[in-house]
Amino acid sequence: MNLNYTSLLKERIGIRQVYRYRYYIFALPLAIATILLLLINIGVEVSFKSNEIRISWPQLVKNTSVIGQSEDKYFIKTEGCTIPAFHPFDRGVVKYFQMESPISCHNSSSPPLVESNLTSLWIEEKYFSNYDITEEQHLLCCYRPFFRQDSNISTSDDRYEYEKDCTVFSKSTNVFDEFVRVECTYKGSDIYKDFHSFVMIKNIAEDVSATKRNEYSYNVLVLGIDAVSRLNFHRTMPKTLKILKSMGAIEFRGYNKVGDNTYPNLVPVLSGLSESELQDHCLPRNDSTYDDCPFIWKKYKESGYMTAFAEDASGIGVFNYMKKGFINAPTDYYWRTFNQAAELEIGHEIHSNTNLCIGPRIIVDVLLDYIYKFLTVLSNNLYFGFFWETSLTHDFLNYPLLGDNKYSSLMYKLKEEGLFSNTIVVVMSDHGIRWGEILSTPQGRMEERLPFLFITLPEIFKERFPLASSNLKRNTKRLTTPYDLHETFSDLLNVSQIENEVIEQAIHNKTYENNRGISLFLPIHENRTCQSAGIDPHWCTCHESRKLNVDDKVVVIVANVVINYMNGLLANYTQCAKLNLSGILEAGRNVPSKSLEMWKVLSKVQDYTVIINTEPGDGLFEATVRHSLRGWNVTGTISRHNLYGKQSYCIDDVHLKLYCFCNSPISKMNLFG
Repeated sequence: MNLNYTSLLKERIGIRQVYRYRYYIFALPLAIATILLLLINIGVEVSFKSNEIRISWPQLVKNTSVIGQSEDKYFIKTEGCTIPAFHPFDRGVVKYFQMESPISCHNSSSPPLVESNLTSLWIEEKYFSNYDITEEQHLLCCYRPFFRQDSNISTSDDRYEYEKDCTVFSKSTNVFDEFVRVECTYKGSDIYKDFHSFVMIKNIAEDVSATKRNEYSYNVLVLGIDAVSRLNFHRTMPKTLKILKSMGAIEFRGYNKVGDNTYPNLVPVLSGLSESELQDHCLPRNDSTYDDCPFIWKKYKESGYMTAFAEDASGIGVFNYMKKGFINAPTDYYWRTFNQAAELEIGHEIHSNTNLCIGPRIIVDVLLDYIYKFLTVLSNNLYFGFFWETSLTHDFLNYPLLGDNKYSSLMYKLKEEGLFSNTIVVVMSDHGIRWGEILSTPQGRMEERLPFLFITLPEIFKERFPLASSNLKRNTKRLTTPYDLHETFSDLLNVSQIENEVIEQAIHNKTYENNRGISLFLPIHENRTCQSAGIDPHWCTCHESRKLNVDDKVVVIVANVVINYMNGLLANYTQCAKLNLSGILEAGRNVPSKSLEMWKVLSKVQDYTVIINTEPGDGLFEATVRHSLRGWNVTGTISRHNLYGKQSYCIDDVHLKLYCFCNSPISKMNLFG
């Protein structure tokens, strides 16, 4: 019998699985050898007991200090915050871990016919047979530049224009344009379309890098990976973790998100403001664009840095999903134009919310290639680069596995070529996975709130700013937030603020301890709480939860408070059905840290968390409700643990889509498409 071992591994991976091959005596040696080879490739240990094969924890993860150097019970244990520790492969969550099939973007098994490097395009003759090309003289390829079409309307982010002329080339050609579309015909028939992006040194009037650069100026590179918790990073990206550790990266064990999804967690990083504060500051109308918002890259540009912003899922872009984006390009290098054109014209392999491929290439590969080009071409310029990957990791818990080789290879290459020597490297996420079965576990819900954050400092920085560097490392064991990361970026613009003497004076005067955002170059005090750090109780990980019976009278009150709150939000949207409580799945009373315990007793404040089902639509929600002298109130955002798909097609409000079940569904067959 022909056994499919790849499928076997994918379906069965996990320590709870045991494989018995009683009837395949002759196939057993081959089976063991094949599985061993697969497991070695993914870094998984195999242990034998009798005739059983058990898959256990990856060796690399076992050797890391995930739980903490002292192997204690907490990630963070301070006066103001206690975060319990979990192992990335805890038995409660390991059943949700599985291998994923590699992504194939080769339509009809056809690899790229045209490739590119830093400066050129060339035709891959070795793939002629894949396109049935037998007479090269009848192959005609050209490239057509395109560019963002700036205008004074709010749809500028969605407008691009092609040049009329398509430049013909054979074999290879140098390119002097930022974005190009490649078109190939064979014997008069269209056979190939492709997109390539390049990085050019731009003559920008505001650029004063040459005059402002000095020995204490540092590049800032942000590599963001969407929807990956700290523990899931350890679980699914061990090779990238290894290269980060080899670079001396500092890992933050208490980096706590401050909002539900990407937008409210990146807005504080980029502006220092909350989502609502940004709205008040620079978005006065529903159709306002983000051009007047105080994003950190503006300050870097004013200080002589080249700036870049790139993300790889144009349909759900941070500032574009149900938002108006920018009239003018926000940074010197703005990749959205390229990504949008490529996705619209040759995007495919849509898994849930995003395209995974553009033509013959995986989108994340194209983004990482662009990052390499950016760092290489601008190696002699100061830059602030903010690069965000969404396409691969946004929707699936285990898909980061498919990006591990890609990220580790890029970082190794950049390191070996010396492109990190003068660069602060920040590798981060915004939150953990926000839906799926793992959220039925306490660990899964904790992971959702604790994304990963690594910061790597160049040796010359650590030598020049020893106290700031020491504080950064110390703060790995403190409660930290996106607001803190913004303050850190601000300090890197003016490094005189992190001289030893300045930091010592700030510590002595206690000028910053009560700030919501605190630079990670300053020592964060042990009494910091979620409240002082700007984290709503619903997202706070600094407490323990004591389980309550779902039939408890208080729990029923809490659940109905949540239902009434959601229906109140939807009251003016008659196209949305009224929600009813169909079940209470779990409930708990949050026990605060010792520094808050007395305050809560005196003020008679108590927080409860419930997980409920609603109908119609079978919504699965988690909410935190506070009982105080003011009564019962929902705190923060209500989390949705399952996808709403097209249930909320009839409403445009990005927040209310979580709750709305349209009275007239598109069709029952298409509801969860």
